[in-house]
Amino acid sequence: LRELGLPVFSLSTCIKGTVKETLGTTNDSIIDGGEIIHPGDVIVGDADGLVVVRRDEVADVAKLSQAREDAEAGYIAAYKAGKSVVEVSNLEAVLKAKGLVVDI
Repeated sequence: LRELGLPVFSLSTCIKGTVKETLGTTNDSIIDGGEIIHPGDVIVGDADGLVVVRRDEVADVAKLSQAREDAEAGYIAAYKAGKSVVEVSNLEAVLKAKGLVVDI
């Protein structure tokens, strides 16, 4: 699976056999890691872990995720252009209010 570029995550092994003639169920809710996953929910994962996105929230989460990706691209471009974290995150006033003198 690694050679195909497919990440696989497991905390244990499956003790049931993987016999092909065993019938299972479809479109049923399951519980994984204490989280109920319903048919139509979306599971998204990376090396940091997994998240379950409810079916009725997928469109909103996709929009918010894209907005975050766009913002991150903007931050990276600003850093590459030589701006500091203080400038990019507009932290100067916050830090000054806490008594830290910022010399940009």
